Amino acid sequence: MSNKNKLSYYFTNKSTSSHGTCESHHIDATDKDIINANEIIVLNELDNNSSTSLSSSTVTCFNQDSGNLNLNENRFITTTTNSAELLSESSLLNSFKRDPGRGPEAAGEFLLLGPYQPVTTFPTINHRHFCLYWYKVYQWIEFSEKTKKAYCFVCRLSYSQGHCDDAFTKNGFNNWSMGVRKLNKYQSSISHKQANDSYVNAVKNHKDNMDVLKLIDIEHKKITLENRNYLIEIIRTIVFLAIPGLLFRGHRENDKSENKGNLLELLEFRRTENELIRKKLGALKYIHHSIQNEILSIIQQHILSQIVSEIKTSKYYSVMIDETSDISRHEQVSLVIRYTDDQFNVYERFIGFERASDISEEGLFDLLMLWLKKLDLDTKYIVGLCFDGASSMRGKCKGVATHLIQVIPTALYVHCNGHVLNLCLVDVSEVVVHVRNSFGVVKLLYKFIEGSPKRHKVFEDLQKELGFVLVPLKSLCDTRWTCRYESLKVIVIRYSEILSTLELIETGDSFILLQVIRTFDFVFHIHMMSEIYLITHILSKFLQHSNISLTDALAKVKVTIDSLQSLRDEHEFKRIWDESMKICIANNIDESQERRKRKVPLRFGGGDATTINSTIQDQYRDQSFYAVLDSIVASIKERFDENNFDRVEHASLDGLNQEVILTVVYPFEITVHEHNIYWTDWTLHCNDASDENHTFQSCVYPQCSDEKFTCNNFHFIENFKRCNGYNDCNVTDEISCPPRICNGTDSMK
Repeated sequence: MSNKNKLSYYFTNKSTSSHGTCESHHIDATDKDIINANEIIVLNELDNNSSTSLSSSTVTCFNQDSGNLNLNENRFITTTTNSAELLSESSLLNSFKRDPGRGPEAAGEFLLLGPYQPVTTFPTINHRHFCLYWYKVYQWIEFSEKTKKAYCFVCRLSYSQGHCDDAFTKNGFNNWSMGVRKLNKYQSSISHKQANDSYVNAVKNHKDNMDVLKLIDIEHKKITLENRNYLIEIIRTIVFLAIPGLLFRGHRENDKSENKGNLLELLEFRRTENELIRKKLGALKYIHHSIQNEILSIIQQHILSQIVSEIKTSKYYSVMIDETSDISRHEQVSLVIRYTDDQFNVYERFIGFERASDISEEGLFDLLMLWLKKLDLDTKYIVGLCFDGASSMRGKCKGVATHLIQVIPTALYVHCNGHVLNLCLVDVSEVVVHVRNSFGVVKLLYKFIEGSPKRHKVFEDLQKELGFVLVPLKSLCDTRWTCRYESLKVIVIRYSEILSTLELIETGDSFILLQVIRTFDFVFHIHMMSEIYLITHILSKFLQHSNISLTDALAKVKVTIDSLQSLRDEHEFKRIWDESMKICIANNIDESQERRKRKVPLRFGGGDATTINSTIQDQYRDQSFYAVLDSIVASIKERFDENNFDRVEHASLDGLNQEVILTVVYPFEITVHEHNIYWTDWTLHCNDASDENHTFQSCVYPQCSDEKFTCNNFHFIENFKRCNGYNDCNVTDEISCPPRICNGTDSMK
């Protein structure tokens, strides 16, 4: 066998063998189960010891103690194993080629595999047979399945006509009755010892042989390892810049550039402490923009695959999509998927952007279905749909939500609560005339000051002179949910500085704006709307949380409505009125004037539209303050009502067989106790219940023990907390209590 064939033979057997260790075990073999122990040793060591190389691609090992080869006259490495996996692996070896019965010429082809020592059923001659333990005592011995005789492996390697005993090299030995005596005598012969020394030297020379191929292989492995470690450092740097969304490249990245971009500058900084980067950055860079994009793409695919895996584990999920145009005027659709884990922790994952060539209802529907198919997500497990209020999304006839519900009947469509609140704020800014006019002035004021660097500098310098934190004016936008409160807040806290800025600029537009905003009407409405928008701003921030449920959102909406309704009070109006008057007095603004009464056209009789005599405060309270509150409360109730499903449903675990159990009004805090389902009714302020037979019971709750007191909000407290002078459960624990008598000290009885 040629050297090339040897390497191919060893490499083939290595690739099909399993990992193992050179340990010794006992084997119970039959005549069909034949294992050569030395083959297993070499195959296992080929996997475990990659430092010793036959060539550039073949690895082997011998039993080593502290890294030193341990081969001597009476010790050859041999082991057996009882693993069924190794039995199957041994069949891959060509036992016929290794059989010693082929003659001494074939022994040189298997120098590293050692003696051929099959474990099988040995034939009997004159009531004697070959003994298995001879493999351990005479580790040079081998057995031929072809001739059924024993041979000496080391003597076959060094066979020379007339210098070796043919009985153990060519003819074979089978005088089993004299086996031990003959084997001991042969082992002590000079020719055998010389053959054993030749074998040991041949193995050692093969191990220590540092030929060109081996040197090339070692150097190649070293360079490969360095390149991989260097690439890891490049990836770490890219990830570091990608997480906060920093730019990678600079305008010029040549050696003469003072700023080569974040990536190159960061690598230059790291090379001062990282020897590998300092060594490789000059020669092997891996920093071309195509490589950067490829690495980012691989990272993106890896993250996306993890998200998809979590969604499939969760099984059921909801879909949120929205469409907008980017700065390059391309229509893009964003996709967010919402799901839970086995602990019901809610996750919202941004999947990505897709360019939309068709923004019609059918085009967006086809884009979403193709997108989910590309992610390998089954659409039948969609349980929720959340879109904005555009006709292409929620249209009753052709909207995307309608198409999806036709395909997935179990899915529920929810109008995005953030968009709903934004529509309510837009409504109130358009319905009330005085508020609409004030917002128009705010937009003009922003364009005038922030639209010019010079005018912005004047406003900024005034704040610096007074030692204030620099705060720029903020624009009003119909599509940005939180901009209204932020914009009005700046005007309220920097009102005096805005007036001074307009006085210093001295242009026609600044004079007009100054005359408009230096009025009580503007100050009152801006201050009033900032108070109202503060409440809605809190709701807007809450609705943007990713872990809230629809029930949580509707509960917070109800709290917001209650807060707005609590403002509709004479005391709250007087507070806002007084604060507005303080601002006007501090800036020398005249008191409020009576509003011009609207006239009735002559063709309808003429005269004033209102004949009731009212004060200026009454006009602002009724026509502005109460009108705005009534409008925004009504708008919130009406628009958020579409997300109240007002029913309890059940379905099988696969989402099918969906059925409405009962219809309720404003269900909240639903729970199951024994065979009943309980929920809180917002309108009746009590707990309702229904059993498995759909029997409805109003204002009931689970009974508590005698040691507990039931509050009117259906919470339970200990009896000793009742009538203790503290509000432990919505005041009801302090009702119908015995009178408390003063004992003349600070304590009460």
